[in-house]
Amino acid sequence: RAIQDYNRAIELDPKDAQAYYNRGTAYSDLGQNNRAIQNYDRAIELDPKNAQAYYNRGLAYSDLDQRKRAIQDYSRAIELDPKGVTYSNRGIAYFVSRQNKRGCQDAYRACELGNCKLLEFTREKGICQ
Repeated sequence: RAIQDYNRAIELDPKDAQAYYNRGTAYSDLGQNNRAIQNYDRAIELDPKNAQAYYNRGLAYSDLDQRKRAIQDYSRAIELDPKGVTYSNRGIAYFVSRQNKRGCQDAYRACELGNCKLLEFTREKGICQ
């Protein structure tokens, strides 16, 4: 039903970036990552400073194992609004991409911002010092 409501909101105002963002989130919640990405693309086109749209699109790319694109989106989200969770998710994408040095850097930065779970995990595994 939420998607139907967002469809109607977009019909009424096709330049409503928030409606596209919200519809993207609804598709993401349903596991429809490609549709979510399409909506985040449009939200970002209409509002290029929406850090959360970049972050959520990064999550969708991660779910599709498109790590390079995920890292790009997390990086843009960090430029716009640095948050520990974003550093943490980018760090995970780096680790999965076998870029441990960058992953550790992000794990430390995430911890500085209050999100220490990734750093603790990687220290336990001997990945980060």
